[in-house]
Amino acid sequence: MDSRQAIKLAIDDGDMISMMYLEDMTDKELMTRPCPGCNHINWQVGHLIASENSLLKDVAPGALPPLPAGRFP
Repeated sequence: MDSRQAIKLAIDDGDMISMMYLEDMTDKELMTRPCPGCNHINWQVGHLIASENSLLKDVAPGALPPLPAGRFP
């Protein structure tokens, strides 16, 4: 296994695990705050998407499609 295959495997594993955690949750559950003042799961996932997109734009400009306007900073 070369370094590209190892990186792809790590990304694919992370994607699979994330989807397994989220796939059986309802929209209401995704918007429920675990305790007052905490962010709900949708906010946390959105933050991860925006952060990943921002970091990848720095190292590989143009490699990703733009995020929807008005949804992410």
